[in-house]
Amino acid sequence: MKTEVKRNLDKTYLLIEEEGIYEEDYQMHMLRENKIPGLLEVRGRGAGENSQYYYDISCKVSMKTKYEKIPIGYEELKAFLYQLLTVMKEMKKYFLSENKVILDPEFIYYEKGVFFFCFLPRYAKETTNEFRHLAEYFVSRAEYQEKECVFLAYELHKISMQENYSMKQIQMLMETDWKEQMEQLRSQQKGYVTEEGILDETGWEAGENIVLREKDGWFVEWKKHTKKIFSKKKKWGEWDELEMFRDDDTV
Repeated sequence: MKTEVKRNLDKTYLLIEEEGIYEEDYQMHMLRENKIPGLLEVRGRGAGENSQYYYDISCKVSMKTKYEKIPIGYEELKAFLYQLLTVMKEMKKYFLSENKVILDPEFIYYEKGVFFFCFLPRYAKETTNEFRHLAEYFVSRAEYQEKECVFLAYELHKISMQENYSMKQIQMLMETDWKEQMEQLRSQQKGYVTEEGILDETGWEAGENIVLREKDGWFVEWKKHTKKIFSKKKKWGEWDELEMFRDDDTV
């Protein structure tokens, strides 16, 4: 898959080129005849033995660029998940496969509170596998000053690591009131929460340790040391579990 951004006086396009002769199949017909909320407008054409797809990304910024220097907050993460699930639901009405949506931050675009997705007719990757990588991205870019965001990102990743999980589990997770959950934990638990390396040695960020410390009965900040870069990188999914400790150091 080759990609390129093209600009003219009026529009900016993302060009995706795939191997294979272009076919004007029912998918392109559906996309052309119906404006599906959450999907980028696209047109296709043949280029010799390849297929080209032009996506209108005018006035939009990719998720990768948007969260390159700033973390994603709790409300933004929730909004993204709701919009993704809504798009998947809408696509079913038009007999479009969810496996054709590219769940990569580089190909997800944002404009004025709305996320837009690329539907690529020749794409052939399982949504559940693609979402697993996206969940890893959320863990790396979560706003660690927001405890609700930390727990939501971690739970997303934990679900995505299950062998046969479904997007319905994500829907059920979204129905959780994390603020209420935090209040319940605060009333039940004393001490601190510690995670010995959720970002350490991951390849996204490196450091000696990340600690979520307790203050006045609850945790208030992450302490991150970045004195050295580890030479051995930990693979995604190898993090230790988040653990809640009581004052007597028992779980």
